[in-house]
Amino acid sequence: NCTKFEDMELPHTLTNIGYNAFYRAGYSYSRGTHTFTMIDNEGVHTTIGERAFYQSHLSTIQAYTNNIGGYAFAECSSLTNVDIEIHGSIGSYAFNNCTYVENFKINANSVITSLGNNSFYNLAISTSAASRNIASFDFRNSIFVSIGSDIWGFNRYDGIIYFPSTLNSITGNFLNSATGNWKLYFNSIPTVSKWIPISIPIFAAC
Repeated sequence: NCTKFEDMELPHTLTNIGYNAFYRAGYSYSRGTHTFTMIDNEGVHTTIGERAFYQSHLSTIQAYTNNIGGYAFAECSSLTNVDIEIHGSIGSYAFNNCTYVENFKINANSVITSLGNNSFYNLAISTSAASRNIASFDFRNSIFVSIGSDIWGFNRYDGIIYFPSTLNSITGNFLNSATGNWKLYFNSIPTVSKWIPISIPIFAAC
């Protein structure tokens, strides 16, 4: 709750960021000011606890991570760029309401074991198709077996999702109220108990 927190550098050898570690860091400042970054290009994977950066002024994530806890980066109003490799689980609401994100990428080397509900809920920069960016979620090497509700709910991106061959069930409306054009790539067709709204332009390919 250091709401006037201004800056920091995280060492690339860091292996764990605990629960609530930077909770609301910099929150007193206006969006886009007094931001800080999490950049790790050295390949050391960091475990990130629940609410570790909740409502903080983190602006850029370029990192290797293990498990990401629930609400870890939720409501980061200054977060604009995410390029991340994940080895482990992503908790519910992990990136919930990061509404000013401009670029979002989960890279192909990620090995994700599970996706929590609402994990990427309301990632958006604009409702205008002319200014929309593409979000890329590459899960081809991941091993989760099911996805549930609202994972990409209310996203206003053009999105690309590569699902893993292990995916065997869709149990909720994972693109609830999302807009834009979405390309979904499946290795095999999972069991579907609740499908996406037909109003969203979809290209699904095997």
